[in-house]
Amino acid sequence: MFLENNIKNTNYYNYIFLIIISSFLLPRSLVYLGLPSLINHFHYILIFFLFVFSFFLEKKNIIENKLLTLLFFFSLTIFISTLYNGTSFSNYTIYSFIILQPFCLYIFLIKLNFSEKNLKNCKFILFFFSTINSVICYIQYFLYGLRHDSVQGLLVNLGAGHHVAGSLSTITALYIFMLSKFNFLTKSVLIIFFTSVNFLSDSKQVVLSFLIVFLLFSFLKFIFMKNFIYIIKSTLKYLFFLLLIYFIVVSFPYIFKGYFVKSFEEILIGLELKFNVYNYINFYFTNFFNYLFGLGPGSSTSRLAIMIPDYFDLPLFKFSFNELTNLVWIVQLENPITNPHTGSSLFSLFFFWGGLYGDIGLIGCIFYLYLWLILSKINHFDDISSFLIILVLFNGVIFNWPEEPAFVLFVVIILSIRYHQLKLIKN
Repeated sequence: MFLENNIKNTNYYNYIFLIIISSFLLPRSLVYLGLPSLINHFHYILIFFLFVFSFFLEKKNIIENKLLTLLFFFSLTIFISTLYNGTSFSNYTIYSFIILQPFCLYIFLIKLNFSEKNLKNCKFILFFFSTINSVICYIQYFLYGLRHDSVQGLLVNLGAGHHVAGSLSTITALYIFMLSKFNFLTKSVLIIFFTSVNFLSDSKQVVLSFLIVFLLFSFLKFIFMKNFIYIIKSTLKYLFFLLLIYFIVVSFPYIFKGYFVKSFEEILIGLELKFNVYNYINFYFTNFFNYLFGLGPGSSTSRLAIMIPDYFDLPLFKFSFNELTNLVWIVQLENPITNPHTGSSLFSLFFFWGGLYGDIGLIGCIFYLYLWLILSKINHFDDISSFLIILVLFNGVIFNWPEEPAFVLFVVIILSIRYHQLKLIKN
């Protein structure tokens, strides 16, 4: 009862918000400084705990009920896949924590009654952490002389730390560009400061994914707006934007030379090798039920499947393992294009949508997509909300990022802040 009353007390919102962000952005740095690595997983327990307590908060509206119902059926799909394939209950538990975590956090945060002051404080906390992450990247690059994958900001020793650090900074720049009330000069300086982290950390894939998502988002907006004047204005704006990028690339070729090392033919070959993973997964499907519900949590190329060898001897847990994961590892390492040391992570065979399909099948993929669609609807298909959700889904084609806490929870934090902003505007 004490905790319930405190959660309902708006004075505690900022402390809760601070603890949540700290739980998924700080652990890597704290482990690097000597704390036990178990704190890397604290956020799973924390967010599940807060999700349970969200049921004690104010009553839900119809669309929030729909989100909870959908979340239940998604969980049920994971459970059916586990039972049918005889997968370990440990696999089911950890996989559920990983895949359901962003939705649980979103449900908890939108249940809080944020005031304008709360929102202002929460935005400050969010940008404080993002700024610290970016500043550390600059320090690592200029003071310590680190280069490429070693520039990781707060996410030290995370495999994709350099990419995630660049992505967090770029998302912050996007928020400033779309929603901040700074003057033009301040806004421009901040955007340059944050987006430059991609060049320090050599996050070419991050830049590429943002540009592709930008084009996808623009195309979808054209379709749904059905406003000819808007389309003409936007087309001119985007043409100017593309010409500006072209001018910058031509004017400073030494900065961008790393972005044009592969020919179009090499990219096509790399993507063909990447998506061949579906052939390997389908080979292990023995019946129609596998196409619907997969091979079981952690049994293909998901984040859990990658993690299992490192946590196989963990006390109280007994993980099951599928030889498919080893097969895909071998195939990836044997080809210089897909090998992470000689090729590019763009062509990695371990990416989210492949893992989701392999682990929980087509039904799992459909429920997952629908969950994000409902989130977008709750946020009234707002521009930045829609852009970020498309970004999460598209990054799943390249990386395992929809299962990477630092990335996906950062996005969910912004979505929840935007939800409350829209709610205050409406009221």
